[in-house]
Amino acid sequence: MSKLTTGGDPTPEERARFKDFSGVKLGETELEMCPGFCKAVKSVLDVLPKKELVIKDTAEWPDLHGSGYDGSYVDLKPDTGLYPTTDAALAEYKLAEKELQASKTNKQKGSKKQEVLRARRDHMARVSWNWLCVPFEFKRGNDNVPFEFGHSDPSKFFKESHAGETAQGQIAEYAAQLLLRQHRVFTFMVYVVGPHARLMRWDRAGAIVTESFNYVECPDKMRTFIYRLGKMNNVERGYDPTVSLASTEDAGEMKTCGGDLSKLSETRRKYLAEATKAGWPIYEIKFHPKDFEDDAAVARKRYSFLVGRPRFARSSVTGRATKGYVAYDTDTKKLVFLKDSWRADDSVRIPPERETYRRLHASQVRFLATLICAGDVGAPAHRQRTRSQEFASSIVLDARVHYRLVVKQVGRPLEDYKHSHEMVTVVQDALQAHEDAWLIAGVLHGDISPGNILIDDDAEDGDYHRVGKLKRPIGFLNDWDLCKYKEDLTKGATQTQRSGTWQFMSALLLQYPGKPSTLSDDLEAFVHTITWLSLKHHSIRKNRRNALENYVYLIYEQWRINECGDHLGGLEKLDLMQTGRWKFPLADEPSLEYLLRELMTCCASHYATVDLDELERNTQPSSDPPLAPSGRIKPDAEHEAKSGIRKVLKPQTSQVVHEPTLSSHNHVAAIFQEVLSHDWLFGTKLENQFASFAWQNSRNPLSSL
Repeated sequence: MSKLTTGGDPTPEERARFKDFSGVKLGETELEMCPGFCKAVKSVLDVLPKKELVIKDTAEWPDLHGSGYDGSYVDLKPDTGLYPTTDAALAEYKLAEKELQASKTNKQKGSKKQEVLRARRDHMARVSWNWLCVPFEFKRGNDNVPFEFGHSDPSKFFKESHAGETAQGQIAEYAAQLLLRQHRVFTFMVYVVGPHARLMRWDRAGAIVTESFNYVECPDKMRTFIYRLGKMNNVERGYDPTVSLASTEDAGEMKTCGGDLSKLSETRRKYLAEATKAGWPIYEIKFHPKDFEDDAAVARKRYSFLVGRPRFARSSVTGRATKGYVAYDTDTKKLVFLKDSWRADDSVRIPPERETYRRLHASQVRFLATLICAGDVGAPAHRQRTRSQEFASSIVLDARVHYRLVVKQVGRPLEDYKHSHEMVTVVQDALQAHEDAWLIAGVLHGDISPGNILIDDDAEDGDYHRVGKLKRPIGFLNDWDLCKYKEDLTKGATQTQRSGTWQFMSALLLQYPGKPSTLSDDLEAFVHTITWLSLKHHSIRKNRRNALENYVYLIYEQWRINECGDHLGGLEKLDLMQTGRWKFPLADEPSLEYLLRELMTCCASHYATVDLDELERNTQPSSDPPLAPSGRIKPDAEHEAKSGIRKVLKPQTSQVVHEPTLSSHNHVAAIFQEVLSHDWLFGTKLENQFASFAWQNSRNPLSSL
């Protein structure tokens, strides 16, 4: 850890003013341990000329604004933490007198109550994830802890028990929450168990954890660590220097979108209200002029964007850690979409997304977002890159680089479609983008899923949505950061893990982890996207509803680990693709069900040509009547002119033709075209039918939806 904390060591005179940790009440509750620990830490921080950090006891009071980007989790409370002393931070973590009096300590009996309360009072505060600098977690004993502490064998590391795994999840959740709520490159953390402790440093590649040490008998390790933290600047503490709190004037301008909310559509007003929600400070993110596309860079006076609460954020602490913001462009005074992620650091084999967008636009690929700017954060002189991989000796960790991208379109998520016809036509647009990208630009997307298909119903050009005579929202295919170029597909895997979103990966990719991605895998992912949304948001006939939970789990969530440590999907998805049997007839969606059956038959036709043995070496309908449809949409007379999709003989439902039907876009595109050429009969879109499923609370660790 000495290589990662650069604040310098205390002088002998300063050390003489430090208190030791003898006041920590070992063997007592965590609440009773905290005062003695806080007192020693305070003595270290007090010797520093700049009083930038303070230690706070936050074991009882959760963040008033909840946690997670949607505020859904409220009970995350590190026992103590280092906080900045700024007025903005103090306003969030300071407790009122009545809150202090409501402390659990007041409920203890006898004189011990007053003793503990007096000891804690000066340090008690509320958790504030917006401002927490370094979290500390305390445990009185060595049971419910993530690692071994005080063990005679230093090779003993993880606590091998269910309680140990739970504790590991807790600290990972702390790190994820902190990196979500703040604009950080990394964060430190301290875990204390009785007289022992371990120091940690988390980034998007993993965590570095020190050996266990006895901070009571040998206090200098802990005190030096605290001293260095106090001496370091914010960049050295892990804060992103390209981000700063927005000025009061700028923040106010964002909340009104330049002063005239009436110009915004209902969707954009909703997204802006979410972005500026109370409890989420508004920050200014600065880009380098070189990050902008040439035409945009010349005319700009400001190169920054304002963001508040993310519209979307992945929950994992490691990996791409994508956060999506509806952002305010300080120059054009318009809303845009800003994507913040950590890409794999291999620009040769995994091209940066800006490069891909340029390649796609040069090939005039349709149904794409319009790129404004993109680039590695801090590049070239101070490129933000993970460091955990530098200390990994027994495992391989991918180095990651901080990356941001801004596009013009503020899309509505595919899952927010209003009815099944809108969902299918938007997916068809994305399929057209995928075909253009593959045939013209030589780019395979690699991560087809509902999260990467967006609806644009708010374009500035009134004719932008006009497709033939039918004016409607259009779809666009987004998130090209996992794409593969056609010329690179034969070079093997570009990352140590398969790319894609678990539920929508092809059955072959899930069964054969060494298999390279191909066009057929992406086309199958389109089928899984429509199937998933159909089961999630549309009524199933009564005699099949009780079986839905188990079916969805077996097809889309089930996983196992083979002898090589690879995550494999369940065999049921493979069986579905081989047989093409659609087992869940929809109650009031005849057009959508017809599409699903045709797509399943197409997949079965393709799988009949797949040699599973070679891959291994290398790497019933319901009888109850349907409900009456509640709506009808007539096809557009000029529908075919929209995309130029060619007519191909569609697979017949009565007989599977053994043909590699997923080896090109022709068959899948023809099915969409044929089904949409008829009147579209649709029912009512339902709320999330998966919400009550038991497996939602214990999901595949690779799952992201």
